[in-house]
Amino acid sequence: MRNWKDRAFADLPFASFTQNLAWVAVSLVAGQATTATVSFTNLTSPPPSVTVNISPSITSPLAVSLSGVPSSSVAAGNSFTITPSTSGYSGNVTYVLYLNGVATASSTSADPTLTVGSNLAAGTYRIDVVAYSADGQSAGSSTGTFTVVTPGSVTLAWNAVTSTSVAGYKLHYGQASGVYNSTKDAGNHTSATVTGLIPGHTYYFAATDYSSTGTESGYSNEVTYTAP
Repeated sequence: MRNWKDRAFADLPFASFTQNLAWVAVSLVAGQATTATVSFTNLTSPPPSVTVNISPSITSPLAVSLSGVPSSSVAAGNSFTITPSTSGYSGNVTYVLYLNGVATASSTSADPTLTVGSNLAAGTYRIDVVAYSADGQSAGSSTGTFTVVTPGSVTLAWNAVTSTSVAGYKLHYGQASGVYNSTKDAGNHTSATVTGLIPGHTYYFAATDYSSTGTESGYSNEVTYTAP
């Protein structure tokens, strides 16, 4: 190794001096701004510069579409899956999922499902799914956004049924009147707390009682609650 400490930098032929500092991989998406950061340290003359090389030359762009990207907010702690697909191409395709520019998952056309994990903090996220063929001559991408929110909760109570045949209660709820796609078994308690409610969404609740044999009553009156 040469010892540059004994030679003044002013004597170096800067016109031909090149230093490879780093390489940065970025995802290029049509209609979207793409940024990358390169750090230059201890370099004041000549002024630092960046050369951008885009390769390989793609001869057949892939049309990529996504299904499963949430159209509304997602409560923190929940995961979801998205399914990419390509049209007009029958070969094997690899998909790579980027969240805010960071690769987090990959899949292939044999099983294209990609999972967005449940460990995301509250905030808005950009999804980019990049697809490329096995021969590297076809590629494309699709993008979307979703928002993770801190979930809310609510506690509901009801009057006890005096019949000795009642063994417990269930609280049914959903996001449409009369449509209860979630159920919480409250046992013999006359109240229950429901968590994971998405702020700004309205929920509909009704209670039932059930016997020791599992026979369930009809629904109580319906109440609504909008998570703040």
